[in-house]
Amino acid sequence: MVWLAAVLIATAVLVSRPRQASGRLAGFTCPPESAPTAAVRLDRSALLVAVMLGSGLVALHLPIGFAAAAGVVPPAVSWVRARRRARQDRDAREAAVVEVTFALAAELRAGRTTKEALSAAAATAGPLAPVLSAAAASVDVGGSAAAELEAGSELPGAARLRIVAATWQVTEAAGGRVALVLERLGEAMDREDALRREMQAALAAPQATMTLLAGLPVVGLGFGQLIGAHPVHLLLYRPIGWALLAGAAALDSIGILISRRLAKWALK
Repeated sequence: MVWLAAVLIATAVLVSRPRQASGRLAGFTCPPESAPTAAVRLDRSALLVAVMLGSGLVALHLPIGFAAAAGVVPPAVSWVRARRRARQDRDAREAAVVEVTFALAAELRAGRTTKEALSAAAATAGPLAPVLSAAAASVDVGGSAAAELEAGSELPGAARLRIVAATWQVTEAAGGRVALVLERLGEAMDREDALRREMQAALAAPQATMTLLAGLPVVGLGFGQLIGAHPVHLLLYRPIGWALLAGAAALDSIGILISRRLAKWALK
């Protein structure tokens, strides 16, 4: 019966594939040929974890209910890894918006045309290079650069591109100096990022304390095993232990979520 839990784990892993971007934003994401390779690699690693976990369950002779509940572990690991990668991509785009704004201002100040400025800035735009390349191509056929920049702002972390697009459009329509306005906008965003970094540094100590407190129950279990109290046996093989384990996991998760919400609220 325990092997049924291993089958359930493998099934849960195989059905938890990362979704592909769709619509107009597909052109601004990673090249399509690299996505299937990453997905296959993720599925294979998660399946290996599932097989190892199923074998461990058999060796421990755990009850089928607890074994089946452990089937959420590989999908949860995959979900955490995907969220971490998405957060890194979002942070990279947020930083790239400021660099792009300064680059566009410098190119326009140097006397470049709109298409030339967008093409030159795309070479050093990092994750926003496809957005600027699309804007340059749109300008080349008589389109609007602001419209493409606004479309690119729908990407996670690139929301401030909408401000850049609106500033560009309004300044250009009013006959103002786009380069000067973009430079001032870049300085404002740079100050905003510096303030956010200061807040993150101030919150580093409370977040480290939160992580330490969240891991203390595991340390307590280890000490209990060392002194011969056998708390792990109680938690894994007795119904009252299952209830205690579920309650502790729920309370610990709630504490972590509340702490992260407070930190996120402080950075807004």
